[in-house]
Amino acid sequence: MKTYNVFVSLLFLSLFLGISCSDMNDLHDEYLRDGETTYIAIFDSIQAFSGRERIQIQYWLSDPKARHVKIYWDLRAESVTEDIHVTTPDHPGVIWIENLSEGSISFEMLNYDENFEDFSITMNFTKSVYGEFYQSYLANRLVKSYSYDKSNQKVTINWVSAVYDNAVGTEIKYRNTEGEETVVEFPMEQSTLVIENLPELSVLEFRTLYLPEETGVDTFYTDYTSFLVENPEPEVTGFPVTGKTGKTISFTGTDLDAIEEVWFGDQPGTIGSATATTLTVTLPEAGELPAGSVILKIKYAGTKEKIISTNFEVTYPLVYKWENVTLYGPGNANAALFNLETGTSVDPCTYKDNYQNIAGPFIVIRGATGGIQISSTRLNNATSQFKCEGAAIPNQIGNREVRFNQVFASNENELPYYNAVKNGTLTSLTVAELQAAGLLSSPKQVARCKGDAEVEYNTTNREGMHVGGVTLFMAWSGPTNSGNPVNVGFIELVSIDRTSDADSNGSMTVNIYYAEE
Repeated sequence: MKTYNVFVSLLFLSLFLGISCSDMNDLHDEYLRDGETTYIAIFDSIQAFSGRERIQIQYWLSDPKARHVKIYWDLRAESVTEDIHVTTPDHPGVIWIENLSEGSISFEMLNYDENFEDFSITMNFTKSVYGEFYQSYLANRLVKSYSYDKSNQKVTINWVSAVYDNAVGTEIKYRNTEGEETVVEFPMEQSTLVIENLPELSVLEFRTLYLPEETGVDTFYTDYTSFLVENPEPEVTGFPVTGKTGKTISFTGTDLDAIEEVWFGDQPGTIGSATATTLTVTLPEAGELPAGSVILKIKYAGTKEKIISTNFEVTYPLVYKWENVTLYGPGNANAALFNLETGTSVDPCTYKDNYQNIAGPFIVIRGATGGIQISSTRLNNATSQFKCEGAAIPNQIGNREVRFNQVFASNENELPYYNAVKNGTLTSLTVAELQAAGLLSSPKQVARCKGDAEVEYNTTNREGMHVGGVTLFMAWSGPTNSGNPVNVGFIELVSIDRTSDADSNGSMTVNIYYAEE
């Protein structure tokens, strides 16, 4: 029984092994029916470097069977085939792929044997390619300032130190004193460059060098920028369009410290502080410079000049104070007519010959039985009392009308102005605000002081004035007081010198506030 069991077991074992070996051989035969596949080795390693519409590939290869490589991109729509060879660690192989489109490109690489029968598995990499789009965004480095030393024939150039992404250097070329073209290249970290043996009026050309990536194989260059080496020409880039006489204005720009003079029309201003980028200038006083549109220009380098504006607007200060002005009557040796706008006096002959061309309303004083008075030149007989070379000035000549009103401290609307004048704190004054306060109604032809100079006179109709008192004046643009006045101001009577009310030789000293709308 035991022998039988062993026999049966061996029989089943042999049948099982026979069937299993037959099935395995069938599978193996089917796998090898088309021959065995042999794979070529891929590169041991590669490095790719960006360029201008191209890339460079460096490779290391140890498999001698790999003789060609095919490189695909653009979803295999584009490809190149190159020969390859075994390399050493110190001498990689090099492949260039030219005429690529700008942007980020994905590449596939397959190595082949000599007859392109066997191939490797695929290697993939992505690399950026640069071109005209990148070039269009490159900025040339800016010159901050330069100075030329004529005696030593050298120029010192200061460069802007702003960050220029991927910029690696600046190249500058010029002709030296021997006429030889010279090219100098220096790194971006260098902010100052000194060039010697450079003749005056040399043309310097410079451009900036860029590498899009630190390991890039192509350098990009900006276009050349050129400039003439001479004493720098100031460039005013910022300035006000208007300025007040006697006040300071500011300019901004480049090389402003080379400006030697600033002219407002035919009058020079006074230069204050000056640096390469900022300049301050004080306008001439009102008596020297008329209001209105003038040409604003600068002068530099001895004889050179440049017009900055053809319509710079000159105005007088909003509120200007003429202090301790002495007004002289027509019989006085110092007889004069006073310009309220400029704060200056003119003699009778100058006024007669030029009153139409002189800006500003004028006032005069004269003696009368009703008291020494201030009036406009437009008042009847006001100018005829003044003599030019012994002859009376024609009556009522003048292109502006001026009228007056006494200011009362007892009036709550007038008190703020009265106090501001007395305290010297008046800083704002317009026709509109005085109209709102009711001070411009029923203006009088004259402001008159009679009898005791210290006592208020004629407080009923606002014509009177006294020492220490305040009088409002109003000026119209034309010879008659039609419509609203265009100018207003205040007169404070400080003192008076006369022998009688009708004294034509008398004088009075006043403080005058003048405001221009």
